Amino acid sequence: MLTRIDEDGSKSGSLEVIFGPMFSGKSTELQRRLRRHNVANRRVLVVKYAGDNRYDGAVGSTTSAVTHDLATMPALPAKDLKNIDNVSHNYDVIGIDEGQFFDDVAHYCEKWAQAGKTVIVAALDATFQRKPFNSVLQLVPLAESVTKLTAVCTDCAADAAFTARTTKETAVEVIGGASSYKAVCRRCYAKYASEMHENGASVNVTSVKAAGTPLTKRVAESMSELTLKTPAPTESSFTFTTPATPQMARDTTQKMKNVDAMSSKSAKKSRGFGGPGRSPLGDFMNGSGLHRSPLSTLR
Repeated sequence: MLTRIDEDGSKSGSLEVIFGPMFSGKSTELQRRLRRHNVANRRVLVVKYAGDNRYDGAVGSTTSAVTHDLATMPALPAKDLKNIDNVSHNYDVIGIDEGQFFDDVAHYCEKWAQAGKTVIVAALDATFQRKPFNSVLQLVPLAESVTKLTAVCTDCAADAAFTARTTKETAVEVIGGASSYKAVCRRCYAKYASEMHENGASVNVTSVKAAGTPLTKRVAESMSELTLKTPAPTESSFTFTTPATPQMARDTTQKMKNVDAMSSKSAKKSRGFGGPGRSPLGDFMNGSGLHRSPLSTLR
């Protein structure tokens, strides 16, 4: 974002904010934007936090703003921005690296923007506890542009919006690099939150765990708890008995006998005494027709 020069020659300043977790490229983006202004021959001042000396030995300088991949820009170290306010009028663009460490960042950024400066701030928006970092969030309503960058989660390679501390320090301001911090996504942050809580850091583990646990896993855990509360089945739980019905059995047997008797009677009636395939003598000898004479059947 470039500073607009009005018709009367006065400059209209602006404030740009670059937020993100560690290892998201905030300092790299800050330097990229400042170099654009350098190309346009604008006077650029870079301010670094005096307590950040992580890479001074690697680059051999205490007056350079350094990215994690050791890209550098000449910078003025300071503990408070009020210490450079007296030289701010000499510059068109002011870039502030690690803005979260300056307690007076909101006051002076607004002051310089009102004076026609282009102010660009790179800062963490939250601590390792996911709480606002000092007064840096006061920049949001004052800025024309707010950019939130993400890193790559070091555990699962998803987009990482949070910073987790991997050491046991509990103080908010602990300056370090990859040996002390990790960029993590929401889900992976949960396991580090438990460790940080055990180390004494103020982290709401319950809400983080609920937010970081997949829905399917939470449902499975609930079902597991329900199973534990349900009594185990016994042999009698699945035994089904049919009530005894002796009368029904007797009725069925009697009906079958009646059917057989009716069938036999019907057969005899249809054939008659000495019917086809039978001789009158045979019927007489079997006693089937003792009440009749064998000769009467021949008439």
